[in-house]
Formats: sequence, C-alpha cells, structure tokens
Amino acid sequence: MKLLLKSIKSAILRGLVAIDPTLLEPEVLLRPSQFVRVLKSRPSRVVQRLTPHDRSPEFTSVRLAWGVTIRVRPAEFVGAFIYNRGLYDIDVCETIWRLLDAGECAVDVGANIGQMVSLMATKIGVHGRAIAVEPHPEIYQELLFNTNRWANENDIAAIECYEMALSDQQGEDFLRVPKCFRENRGVAALDASGDGRDDVNVSLIKIEKTTLDHMVDHQTSTVGVMKIDVEGHELSVLKGASQLIEQNKIRDIIFEERANYPTAVTQFLESYGYTIFHLSHTLSGLKIEPLAGKHLTIPYFINCLATVDPERALERLATQGWQALGVPAVVGNVLSFASRSAGQISL
Repeated sequence: MKLLLKSIKSAILRGLVAIDPTLLEPEVLLRPSQFVRVLKSRPSRVVQRLTPHDRSPEFTSVRLAWGVTIRVRPAEFVGAFIYNRGLYDIDVCETIWRLLDAGECAVDVGANIGQMVSLMATKIGVHGRAIAVEPHPEIYQELLFNTNRWANENDIAAIECYEMALSDQQGEDFLRVPKCFRENRGVAALDASGDGRDDVNVSLIKIEKTTLDHMVDHQTSTVGVMKIDVEGHELSVLKGASQLIEQNKIRDIIFEERANYPTAVTQFLESYGYTIFHLSHTLSGLKIEPLAGKHLTIPYFINCLATVDPERALERLATQGWQALGVPAVVGNVLSFASRSAGQISL
C-alpha cells in the first residue's frame, strides 16, 4: 500500500510538471486560485504566442497573499509573474516576511509598482515605517496608484514614496531605459558610465538622486530590512548608506548578485561585518546557504541576504513552510516528503 501511495504521489507531481512546471511552484500549488488561473491561462498563452498582437488588458488587479490588492500590467514581465503566480520572487517575499518585526523601518530601493513594499508595510503594521524609492517617472505613478489604494487599509504602515534614485551622492543623473523596457519594466538603471549617451538602443531620462544617509535620519532611525533591486548599481547605493552601515543601523540587506563570490558588493558588506547568504527554495520552503566559497552558475542573477545578525536570520529562515503565503511548517514538511518521493523534482 505504501508503495502504491508513493507511486500515485510521484505520478501526480510528474503529471503537473508535464502540464506546466509553474504548477509546482509553491506560490501556485499552495494557492488554489492561482493554481486554477495557471491552468486556465495555458490555452490563452498558446494563442498569444501564435498571434502578433497582445490580447492582454493594459491593467488588471491581483489580490496578494498578504491581503492587499495590486494593479499590474499582465503583458509585462513582473506584472505577468504577479498575475499568473500571485507574487513576484517568492524567495525575497518570504525572507522579508520572516525577518521583519512589527514597528520596524523597512526600505525598498527600486520599488517598481510596490509589491515588496506592500509586504513590508503589512508585516511591520501601523506603527512601522515603510519607504519606497522608484526613479522611473511612469513606474512611479503606478507605484503611487497602488500605495494610495493601500492608504485605506487600516492595519498596514503608511508608505513614504520618493521619485528618485539612491546612489552615493546627491544631484541629477540619467536613467538608461533599454528598448526591451516595454516587455520588462524592471530593467531601467542609472547610466553611471555615461555609455547611454551614444547607445541607439537606449533612451535616457533625467532624474534626481540622493543617498540613503540623507533620506533617513541616522541619528534616530534603524532599518530592519532593506531590499535593493537597482540593476547593477548596488555598490553605489550601499556607499550612500555608509553612515547608517557604520553605525550598525541596517540589520538585513537583500540584494541581487550577478557574478560569483567574491564581488565588490560582498567585499564592501563583509568589511562592515555582514555575513552573506545565498537565498533559494524548494517546494517545502526557503534554502539559505553561506555564499562564501560557493560557486554558482548564475544565469542572470541570484538573491542574497547580508546580515549583521546571522544567528537571528538563520533561526527565522530555517523553518519549513511559507509564512508569507500563510502556509504552516507542517505543510512544508509534507510537501518536502512528496517532492522527494517524486524523484527530487527541483524548482
């Protein structure tokens, strides 16, 4: 009987993978509404690939797992992720949720349309402080639309929004916007090298920039979690927060890395006493591993956590389950067993 049940579990999981690998992602499998949406969307996705015109509406609304509703562009990369899976980047979402405490300050650098800062504001509650920084003027207006909607929520923090970039100095700069921006509105980046002025494949937008040290009162404020998504400008953002970092005022920093360890970013953080971890996941929960000495094949980027309190981080991130999805550890353990039974299906 046990062998039969194991075979049935294996067949079910492998069948889901055959239909669509997305069905075995935790944010889809563990939320029935998203599971059904992915199944229903398969024919329409085939039609879209075979027809020259995009049939998606410009905007649609999605209810996130933590209770707020966000407006997205379903034909764009990040918006499509949120629409089809219910959220974007489950590793970062789960890490933010577990590391933040009620009443803390959280900063989202490169906030895009606001999914991550909505998670932060929900977790820290009305007595917390949530800061969202987004330099692209069009995306900033979409961020404002969402945060204004959330302002009517009674149990989340008010979100401070800033239309600017964070860097290592104040002033004006140019934002590089590549031609693929229409398909992926998360690829704009500061034109630090000045190459964009001679590149016919990008357009430039003049923007304001400042430093986190100037934005946040380092005499009184302590940042619990800062998330950075700035398309290669991470080191400048961190240098612009050097006073806060020197005073041990930023506990946890989540960022993207595009090269193998060590990098300029990891060396900078380690020089201030941060421990760096690599974030990934299985069906049953987060995986957190030391980045030092680990060689990774990086297709585009990996998510990393830098923390001055590694014991706290490891304790909070080690439990199975998906707290940001409202899924307890016991479900994570069952999923872990089922995944192993199906032949270690990797995600």
